[in-house]
Order: sequence, then structure tokens, then C-alpha cells
Amino acid sequence: MPYVGSVTSASSSYDVVVVGGGHNGLAAAAYLARAGRSVLVLERLERTGGAARWSPDAALPEVVAADLGLDLRLQPRPVTDELARAVLPTLVRPLPLEREVRAQVPAWDELTTSPLDLHVRLRASLPAVTGGGDAVADALDAAARAAGAEIRTAAGVSGIRADDADAEVTWHDGATSRTVGARHVLANVAPWVLAILLGEPEDPATKPHWEGDTGVDPAEVEREFAMPGGHWYHGELDWPWAPNRARLDTPAQRWGVHTDVASVLVCGSGARRGGGVTALGGHNAAQAVLARG
Repeated sequence: MPYVGSVTSASSSYDVVVVGGGHNGLAAAAYLARAGRSVLVLERLERTGGAARWSPDAALPEVVAADLGLDLRLQPRPVTDELARAVLPTLVRPLPLEREVRAQVPAWDELTTSPLDLHVRLRASLPAVTGGGDAVADALDAAARAAGAEIRTAAGVSGIRADDADAEVTWHDGATSRTVGARHVLANVAPWVLAILLGEPEDPATKPHWEGDTGVDPAEVEREFAMPGGHWYHGELDWPWAPNRARLDTPAQRWGVHTDVASVLVCGSGARRGGGVTALGGHNAAQAVLARG
């Protein structure tokens, strides 16, 4: 539901500011607020939930529903896919290396066709949620608020200034503007959009473009949810494991949510294991913040 009242935030500084109140942003906020962090969620639209509310289907890891005490009905599904069976337990843990997953999958070359194909198979192996994306969004919104997260709707973020130590986020409601400080910023927006918020020039050549068939016009998706090119996953998907020689020195790297700035993490579909209505991006970004201390 939209926040009713003044758009002015209650504090000038937070442990975490979440940019974007979609399902991943709400999941991150709920985890962090439950852990005692001060959290502000800024959502451009009048209602939280984002594109999840357009999805009649949703899949969610049982551990997320249990951790956050979500009021949802999950319908477990049998896992018959060999690769999905090996990957699913790793999704809510620090990234495994490719060789660690490969060792469990004899038919590796046959099953690793593309990240998008694997994502679809993983989603089909997770418990389905009765009520779809709307139910997920409502439950996560309620969990975040109950934990003490401050949620502001109709609050568009116009810029982020950040270094490795901390950050400032500027946001507005169309009439007034406010800048708040944060130790961490979690970006529940596409990496292409995040780069612009961080001050980089808009680069049409790197803008994602959705070419799949979802039955929805990509231009409408971009207009409604600020997803560049109408790309549901915020850009091309990655494999849900780390390359064998990947640097995994920091919590953000180990959870697959890092950017070039230590105080800014990706918590949406642009995270390595983001995409879909699963809350993985939000869960994993929250774990990285908590591990950083």
C-alpha cells in the first residue's frame, strides 16, 4: 500500500537506503531491519512491489518465507532437473565456484545451455506462491514495515553520491527534494540506471533491450517500471556461480552483489543471482551488508 503522509524522511542518515521498493528491495529491507539496521526504502511509484505485481506466477525459496515470517502459502514442487538440484541449495549461500557445482553434475555440458534457460528451470523448481507476485509484494511490504523499515512511495531518486566509506542519496516527490546519508545503498534498479544515478553519462549503446516473449510491450514495461529496454531481468543474466578464478575477497563479491563502489550494492535482478520473483537479490545483498558489519 502507498505511504500516506509527508514525503519527508524521519532521519537525515540511515544504515541502509534501498533505492527501489520492488520485491527484492523489500526483502532486503525486511532482513536488515530485523537485524537492527536503520533502513529507508525509496520507491518512485505510488505503491511498492514493482513489476512483481504484474506477474500472476511467483516462486520463492522456502528459507526466505521462513526467515521473514511471510504470510504466504507455498506449494513445493519436485526437483527433477539435475543441474537445478545442485544449484538450488547454493542460491541463499555465498557464491560457489563453477568447479564446485560442476563436480555434482555429470551431464554438465548438456545441461548448461544458457543462464536464461537455467533461470527458467530454477524458477520451475522453487515452491510456487499462491496469489502470485501480488501476494509476494504484499507479504514483503508487511514484513519490512513490521521490522521497522521506513518506506516512502512517490519518492523518486535523482542521484547517488558515493565512495567506499558511505553515500548520499537525493530523492524527491515532484515538489520537494531531500538528501540523506547512508553507510550502504542497495540498488533495486537496473545496473544501467544505477550508473546514471551515480553520475555516469547515459550510454544508449549499453542499454539493455528485452527480446523475449512475455505478452507485454517492452516500451510499456520501461515506462511503468523504469526497466531499461523493458528488460525484465535488468540486463543479461549471469550463471548463478562464480568463475573459478573470480575474486571473492569482500562480502559483496562473495554474495554476487558488488559494484565498483564498496558502499553501493546491487539488490535487484541485476545481481548475479537476481531475476524473477524470488527475492534472491534482496536476500543476498542483505547478507553481504550484515557480513560487512
